[in-house]
Amino acid sequence: MKQAATPTFSQLYTQAIVEREAGNYEDMYILLRQALQLHPDMPEALYDMAKLKYTLAETDDSLFNAHAIAEGDSLLHRAVELAPDNALYKRDLARYYMRDSKYVEATKLYKELSDSATTTDDLKPLVFLYTQQGAIDKAISTIERIEDIDGEDFSYTLRKTQLYLQQGDTAKAMALIEQRVAADSLDIESKLLQATIITMQGDTLRALAITDSILLRNPGHEIAQGMRLSLAKGGPKSEEFRHLLRHYLLLPATDEEQRIKYFFTFIQSYEGTEEQNKTYAQVMEQLVALPYLDSSVRAEALRQTILMPFSEDEKIAIFKKSVATAQAKSSPRDLYYLIYMLGQQDRVEETLSLAKDGIKFFPSDITLYTLAAQGLYILEREDEAIALINEALKNIKEPDNEDRDKAEISDLLALLGDLHHSLNNNEAAFQAYERALQYNPDNAICRNNYAYFLALEGRQLDRAEELMREVVEEKENATNATYLDTYAYILYVSGKYEQANIYMQQALTHMSNEGEEEGAQATYYEHAGDIAAALGQAEEAKAYWRKALELSADEEETSRIKGKLK
Repeated sequence: MKQAATPTFSQLYTQAIVEREAGNYEDMYILLRQALQLHPDMPEALYDMAKLKYTLAETDDSLFNAHAIAEGDSLLHRAVELAPDNALYKRDLARYYMRDSKYVEATKLYKELSDSATTTDDLKPLVFLYTQQGAIDKAISTIERIEDIDGEDFSYTLRKTQLYLQQGDTAKAMALIEQRVAADSLDIESKLLQATIITMQGDTLRALAITDSILLRNPGHEIAQGMRLSLAKGGPKSEEFRHLLRHYLLLPATDEEQRIKYFFTFIQSYEGTEEQNKTYAQVMEQLVALPYLDSSVRAEALRQTILMPFSEDEKIAIFKKSVATAQAKSSPRDLYYLIYMLGQQDRVEETLSLAKDGIKFFPSDITLYTLAAQGLYILEREDEAIALINEALKNIKEPDNEDRDKAEISDLLALLGDLHHSLNNNEAAFQAYERALQYNPDNAICRNNYAYFLALEGRQLDRAEELMREVVEEKENATNATYLDTYAYILYVSGKYEQANIYMQQALTHMSNEGEEEGAQATYYEHAGDIAAALGQAEEAKAYWRKALELSADEEETSRIKGKLK
């Protein structure tokens, strides 16, 4: 049989390139290795094998990675030795030298590549390499060669200026930048650099004049603002600095990301000063009133307002300013907080007005309806409150609807129940409570009121007891005097006096933990007296009723207790 011919270098190398184009790197590797065994000094094969080593190193483990890179470097270096005029090989080797911080070796190769350069591709890396080695004059002359090819550009002027400054030669840096400014007096970057150099030379007044001229045309220029702040007499704690900072903080043209930085700098600049709180409050009130303020900046300012030791009136003023401008385009969260603060001061008319205004902007917000209805309830305008709640409930679907907050709907329905009960519409009240518990079976306040009102009428006592048993058995309610009293009263009405007394004593023990009003405490003592009387403890009962009488502020309750003491 005729023996098969041995493949030539050319055949092996050509097939290796075919495999590379097809992405078959393992086959390429085998073919290149065979080709180099035939001719180990063929630069094109050495170069391609080096590149393949680098490619394989990217996908293999770290140990092989380092080994493959070292082999690749060696192969590439050999290829450059064998083909010294091949710019591609030399350029790649220079890049790998830079990768390993071998700046001297890289500089030698790039200098050879750029000696007769007609483009700047090989000159630009030289600027970096000379700078790294402290050869500033060579870096500058290289930039000038780049300018001869590409033409003048501010980036080149800037780089040369920086290099002159690195040398400490402010005169040359100034001459260069002033030439640029003279050519284009509207070039902001050049003028800022000019101001920087002038500041370094100690001429603060001239630097101020240049910076102010920039800000006159471009008031929101971030770098110019920063430079102007740095030039303020007395530094970051001076009145001039604080005045400028306040101005930039409130300036419409200021970038929003920069505004939030100014906000925190402003806070820091006043820390520990006598005017701290007063100034904070004034500026925050102005800040949140800005109609153009970004929502994230507004949110941070209001969060800081809550954290600051302001008076409640100062906080209220700040939040009022905010909701007056942002109400139509932000969430109602800040409105909730304002209504809460006003409520703490019993400013019911204001809370009602705000909640009603909020409903106009957020017509589907259940919480605002609840807050408005609560305000009407306090003002004894129950019919209006019921009408308002019914308006809110028009579009609420059955409890399986997942698109609404069931807990909020439950609270609203529970409030509807309380309103109906206050008007003696008991059937309507009980229906509302049942609906509320469909939305949220764990609504403890709803359970408490519903169960207590059932007990007052002596109806569905099993249902009332079931509602409150689950509530008082919850660990977090173990010290809740209101819930304990309600459960004790239900047990009393049901004739379970011994059990009722156990829970009543717990209620009396824990009632001081909740800071109940005297009216609530009067009710607890009256119930305690009722239970004691049912147990045949006449003296204890009278003692409880007398205590209830001392605390009672309700005429009907007072009359009832007096009747028990006769």
